[in-house]
Amino acid sequence: MKRTIIILLVVVLLGIHISKGQERDCSNTKIYNLVFQEMQLYKKKAVEIKIGYEPSKFVIESIGIMDIFDPTEMEQFKSLPEDIDYLSCTKLKSQIELMLSDDLIRENGSYIVHFFSQIISLSDSKKCVLNKTAIGNKNYQGGKIIGHEIIYIFSLIDDKWVLIDKKSVGMS
Repeated sequence: MKRTIIILLVVVLLGIHISKGQERDCSNTKIYNLVFQEMQLYKKKAVEIKIGYEPSKFVIESIGIMDIFDPTEMEQFKSLPEDIDYLSCTKLKSQIELMLSDDLIRENGSYIVHFFSQIISLSDSKKCVLNKTAIGNKNYQGGKIIGHEIIYIFSLIDDKWVLIDKKSVGMS
């Protein structure tokens, strides 16, 4: 009996250790929450949200022309971050689930897909996220870009991330 309890305890502790080892650094997910609040996605809802798209060369060049970053920040922007699976962050995943609703699928199967880039670190106190939209359809694969692409810029002020600027990058 004691042996069974000890084995069970070891298995449980090992499971906890393995799951903690697979956790991502989820501290940056607060920035996504701020973008979701700015877009009012908690109220407006969404059918599909994807995180991790890479901005096109056109978007990167457009942002460079807009002159919203100093040269060092622009270099950081151009060196896109490594692909991080933010959806493995439980808190972010549950926040996204709060926004998802199939009620927004139209009769023809179409709906709007919201794409978000990885969080791009410009410095320790300045980060940005890009957002674009597309039309998806439950009846066929593919979609087309609609609306516009927006860059959200955040700064760390008094140990809190604050939206300091939001600019339209392009329209489609």
